[in-house]
Amino acid sequence: MQASLSDTNFRISDLEGARVKHDDRISELEALCQDIVAVNKALHTKLDYLEGRSRQQNIRIAGLQEKVENGCPTAFVEKLIPAVLGGQNFPSGVKVDCAYRIGPPPANGERPRLLIAKIHHYQDKELILKLSRQQSPLQFEGMQIYIYPDWTAKVLSQRRNFDGVKKKLKEAGVRHGLLFPARLIVTHGSEKMIFTSVEDAEAFANEITTA
Repeated sequence: MQASLSDTNFRISDLEGARVKHDDRISELEALCQDIVAVNKALHTKLDYLEGRSRQQNIRIAGLQEKVENGCPTAFVEKLIPAVLGGQNFPSGVKVDCAYRIGPPPANGERPRLLIAKIHHYQDKELILKLSRQQSPLQFEGMQIYIYPDWTAKVLSQRRNFDGVKKKLKEAGVRHGLLFPARLIVTHGSEKMIFTSVEDAEAFANEITTA
């Protein structure tokens, strides 16, 4: 019995020592996992930023019937933009680096695919978007088309968060706009303010509208 008790005590001591070692290893792994999560979050943020930047000179064109570009989407968009928005606005023409449809070909009765075009000059892209807003709805050969930015899903969601604030500022006659990726710039009197937080922007809008 004494031998058995001694053996049991030894095994218990051994298990306690192993438990302490396991606790230390678990603590190290937890700390490592926290570091990995932080790095992963930073990489995702950087990836979203780079993807958004890579699309900054893109436009999306919706409503164009399939095959209207006759197999040459880039040349087609270069002619389409001045034809729809006015050639006088683009005296030097519009240079398009590339254009393509996204997604599989639609079945009968389905809506045509979006056409994405990368505009060579950023100023031309901004002018295209400005004119498309001013002249909306746009018509091309009997088709109603829409032109809008090619934001990522995350950037688009972040920008939509400011919709309520933008509506209040518009009703109050306060000049405002959105900077990439999702920063609200407000011009109030001679002062310019930039908001990255929707809550801060909401508080400012409420203050302006109730003043």
